[in-house]
Amino acid sequence: MLTPLVGHPLKKSVVIVGNDATGQFLTSYYVKALKAEGQEVPEVISYPPDTTDFSPFLTRAKSLNPDVVHFWYNGDSTLTALPQALELGVAPSYFLFGVDPGIWKERGLSADVPVAMSCVPICWGESSNANAKTYFKAYFAAGAPKGVTSSVSLLYYDYVHMLAEAWTKAGSLDPDKTVAALESLHHKGVVSDDLSFNKSHQVTHATEVCAAAPGGDISCAMQQPPAEAPAE
Repeated sequence: MLTPLVGHPLKKSVVIVGNDATGQFLTSYYVKALKAEGQEVPEVISYPPDTTDFSPFLTRAKSLNPDVVHFWYNGDSTLTALPQALELGVAPSYFLFGVDPGIWKERGLSADVPVAMSCVPICWGESSNANAKTYFKAYFAAGAPKGVTSSVSLLYYDYVHMLAEAWTKAGSLDPDKTVAALESLHHKGVVSDDLSFNKSHQVTHATEVCAAAPGGDISCAMQQPPAEAPAE
């Protein structure tokens, strides 16, 4: 979604991430995914928890001449770092993990370069998923707060229905029979047309990414999980 907005292929990425166990774990896989897409990732730049002045890390990122800077994974830190990055002109585009376009709009954010946002997993502020829109309308009407947990709540909503479906299929509440049923289920819910567990017992589901063009227009696209897991 960024490429047409930037106007040329994105070949070099720099990842800026919080230096904690979760950030290190997620980023190791994220870098593999970027490289699998043909991206060069010259450096992963880690910052200490509770950082508020990102200028040293952003200056380092700018020196690497990236096509896109990826902020992982803490949304609050990202929203502190991004305005500083824009002021320094670090990159011609940015990718924000865990920042919903709803937050983007509520805070009146804008940028003179394209900014992509990945929700976890579906966006509540600008979703392209009709089932999710219906869910979020009821969710917020019930008094739920708008934030990162809003998107995550979709999964737990579907998990409850998926578990009930597994009990029905197994004809039992026995844990082993329940697990066997879960392994074979492909549940159509609010988060995905196909919520299932792969051979490693990792949940697979749809995800949504949005892009804010300079000037403020936001577009979103949802990707369903592949029929087969990608090769290692």
